[in-house]
Amino acid sequence: MIEFNNVKIGEQVLKVSLSAAILSSDSLPGDPDTGPRRSRMIFPGEREELVERALRKMAVQRQIGAGLAANKQKETVVRLSFTLSQLRRELQAAGHDFKIAYLAEAMEVLGRTLIHPLGLVGNWEFSESRPLMTVSKKARHGDKTGRQWIYTVDFHPLAVRAILLGAWQAINYKRVMELEQPLARWIVTRMNNRFRQAPSWKERLRLGESGYILTLTRILAESGIRPEKHVSRTISRIEEALKELSERGFLGRYEKEITYDGTGGRPRILDVRWTLFPSFAFASEIVRDNHERKLVKVP
Repeated sequence: MIEFNNVKIGEQVLKVSLSAAILSSDSLPGDPDTGPRRSRMIFPGEREELVERALRKMAVQRQIGAGLAANKQKETVVRLSFTLSQLRRELQAAGHDFKIAYLAEAMEVLGRTLIHPLGLVGNWEFSESRPLMTVSKKARHGDKTGRQWIYTVDFHPLAVRAILLGAWQAINYKRVMELEQPLARWIVTRMNNRFRQAPSWKERLRLGESGYILTLTRILAESGIRPEKHVSRTISRIEEALKELSERGFLGRYEKEITYDGTGGRPRILDVRWTLFPSFAFASEIVRDNHERKLVKVP
């Protein structure tokens, strides 16, 4: 299990735990029993992140069989039906080509990985365990290709809330998916979702620049990256992601401020604060999307 503490979602601060997906063998009912088989444990990674991004984009744009439905708990969910061939084409269009078998495994990981958020409301603790997404599959008996397997997924309630409230923006989807580093995708997605007041170039000329603040502590708490043994190496990884965002036209520039402890002896890094300034193009897209979101009525 992996734990992330002090994860901020809206105004709530949560501890979030992820349990690895336990994948069974591919035997079917009626197959010869060859004795106990060892299962595999897999945590979701870059592949699952890209698949979830593609599925969310398909759902937001109401592609294929996307729409609202009610689950067994009578909650409103965003439900999407698709084949692995359709998912593969979506990923290929964004520059990522996975074999059908790898996509099938990614769907199994997403459906079997459990997420456990724990929060405090007053003197009460609230927690629940759910899969990252509810996944069901329908396939003809004997079809091992996977191309025509039909999947239906219900997104996690946190993703549903983001989709219905318009917190998921489709702008820059293709460029975000083309970023090589997962951390770069996380940073720009966070800016896209949180820095909605990004000033246009006219406002910059009139009011001056304003940037988005991101700290080393926040990145380690919420991005999912594993800290390196030496904090300097973790900082270098973040700098590499920021460099890619600058080279790809998302950031105009960024500033860094390091806080050291004052106990004497060899300085020890306590935290790093980055101020990220979106490029004119990226800021303009956020401003334009803000205007378009005002015109959209959430069902």
